[in-house]
Amino acid sequence: SSNSVLMTVIPMIWAVRAASTKTRLFRRTALDAPIAVFLLAYVLSFMTVDTNHLLVMGLSVLWRQLACFAFFYMIVTFVDTPEKLTRLLKLMCVSITLVMLTAIVELVAPGTVIIPGWIDLGRGLEEGGGLTARIEKIRVGGALASDANMADFGSFVFCLLGYFAWKARNPAVKTFWALATVATLVGVLSTGNRGGL
Repeated sequence: SSNSVLMTVIPMIWAVRAASTKTRLFRRTALDAPIAVFLLAYVLSFMTVDTNHLLVMGLSVLWRQLACFAFFYMIVTFVDTPEKLTRLLKLMCVSITLVMLTAIVELVAPGTVIIPGWIDLGRGLEEGGGLTARIEKIRVGGALASDANMADFGSFVFCLLGYFAWKARNPAVKTFWALATVATLVGVLSTGNRGGL
């Protein structure tokens, strides 16, 4: 996915930059040993692979795990002040709001293609009357194409969005965060998923 590609390219750029400026690649953390053991378990699991198909799937999962850990170390390295942490959280909340807006678009216009080949709200639904079932049940998945993931995704940040709306002093900023909170609430409710609720 585009997330996997970005989380591969960004750490590579970061590593090249660190090597060219002779700076430390990442900060040491208390989680280094558990992460190393976790990755070792993934590598050892390849001993049980006996088909080419399983090898490709295993390498794909390992690649995603490495990208996640690289993202973790980038955050630990670059987010070292409360201001940077707040900025990162706000950026995350804005991106989640955009994802929640895709759920609202799907609720209003099921099957819509927002960006051809990338954000297709009717993806994989045409076979077997899936789109009809989705419309009748009104369980939207937005850009994630999964009502469960969409509900979890929104419920994780709902309170954080409300906090930013409550703390904002500028009326325009307060309005933005309030609308983002409402959009996330509508997105989570439109999934019809009790886990997220």
